[in-house]
This record gives sequence, structure tokens and C-alpha cells, in this order.
Amino acid sequence: MEYNFENKFVETDETIIFFDNYINVDSPKEKFVIISHLSADNLAYLQQATLPAKTFVSQNLFLLLQKLTKFELIANLNLDLKVLPYGFAVPVADLKITALNNDDGLWGSIALYLEHDHQKLGYVAKFDIHGIHKKRIKAWKKFFSQQKLDYLILGYQDRDDSDNYLSKTGQLKNIEKTLEQADSTQIYLEMTPFDPEQLVKIDDLAHRLDYQIKWLPGYAELISYFKQLDFKEDSPAATDKTLIQREAQAHITDNLTISSPLLAEDGKIDFTKNFAYPTEAELKEILKYIAAKQVYFV
Repeated sequence: MEYNFENKFVETDETIIFFDNYINVDSPKEKFVIISHLSADNLAYLQQATLPAKTFVSQNLFLLLQKLTKFELIANLNLDLKVLPYGFAVPVADLKITALNNDDGLWGSIALYLEHDHQKLGYVAKFDIHGIHKKRIKAWKKFFSQQKLDYLILGYQDRDDSDNYLSKTGQLKNIEKTLEQADSTQIYLEMTPFDPEQLVKIDDLAHRLDYQIKWLPGYAELISYFKQLDFKEDSPAATDKTLIQREAQAHITDNLTISSPLLAEDGKIDFTKNFAYPTEAELKEILKYIAAKQVYFV
């Protein structure tokens, strides 16, 4: 088993496994793609009419993609996908692949463990050790450490501590403060559908503060699925305070608009804004604990 750093794939005698991308390599070997997390490039790949290779995703990501399609929140998603169950070694050609639950601030992210002829490789493209699911990170770190990896492929960039990163808990506290202190009875909400867990918490918060919340139709159905609540427009709260979701638009941030951290000022989605890479000291601790023979950063 060899790892091609430039093109992000693993190659064996029988197959080529691409991580979060696909390149038309001139090879007769069978090719597979594993989508390990949500990103703009990965969504574009999944919107192709015909996928160029058999493609695997996690259980949770497949569920979300199904719902995004059903509720018409994302167009043209190709759901001709294979699902990797959590914690089970799946034979793929001459390898075995295990998906491990991960937290990158969005829904459906996984860490990957590949084994071939006693060679062992761990791959995590994006992870947030300060997220709300820290136990998932600890679990794959411990698993990788126990396997005594030959290769560790880790998503990492130098962290700029001046970046205004805010945890999900911090985001909710800011939203709560905004709603409690708002002079206006009408606040606007601009969100993305890629973190239904956080959407459910925002909905709970709005109701707790006696706000009527008016989700866009697809979002209302998405949240209802994950929360099993029935959203009814004709069931107002006890006050006239209203939280209204609207389509994201380019605007100057004001105190009457609550926006997802994924949304840039031009209204476009930036998947890199929802988490922070570990600090240099935290990275050293991770690498020392896992103790892989070779480490690559992507």
C-alpha cells in the first residue's frame, strides 16, 4: 500500500482509493472514492449526473444527503452511493476500510482506517478537538494509537489565533443574547442546512425565549425530521416576537440578522469557517499519542 501525497490516493496491487477527490489516473485498477466530510468540492463531486467511481460516504452523511434531496434544499445530488457503517471493517478490493465517527462541526464527518497486507493507514481530513463531540475525536485517536499506524494523513493548517472562531456553544449563547436584548420584535435568521443538530438547538432556544420561528419550508421539514416536531404556522407563541428565516444574501451584518458562521458577507457558503485547527502544541500532542511511522498533512 502506497500513499500518493500529491493526488491524495492510496494505491495497492488491485485498487486505487481516492480521499475526498477524484483524478482520472491512467490505470486499469479498480477505483473508489471516499467522501469523508462536507465541503464545497465534495458537494460539487456529488452533484455530477454520473459519478466516475464507486463512492462511499458515512451513514450520517448519507442520511443528510437523502433529506437535503427530499426537502429540496440541495439540487442534483447523486445518491448512487455506498455506505460505510461505523466501526466495522468493510472489504473493498484487497483492503479493509473502517469508518470512525468524527466531529468537524458539520454532519456526517468520519475518520478512516485502512489495512492492507499488515500495513495500516489513518486518515482524517478535518476535525475540531474543541467541538461539542470531543469524545469522537478521543475515540479515533485511541483507535489509531492502538493500531500502530504506518501512515497518518491529517488535515492541518497553521492556526491564526486572531481568527474570530466561535464554538457552537458560543454561537448559541450569542444568539440567545441577541434575542434577549433585541429592541425589534422581528429578527432575521440566515442559516445553512449542513448542521441539523445546531438547527434543532436554535429552534429550541427560540421557543424557550417565546419567539415565533418561521423556517423556510425545506428547513422546517428537515428540523421536524431530526427533532420529530410538528411545525405549525397557526400556533403562535405568547408574544409577537418573531424569528424569520430568509435566504442568505449579501449584506452588512447588523443586529437584526443572525447568520450562520458558514456564510460569508457575500452570502456564499464557506465550509472552512465552522471550526478551528488545533494549535501547534495540540497537534504535537496528537502526533505523539498516535505515534505513526509516517505523517502527511493535507
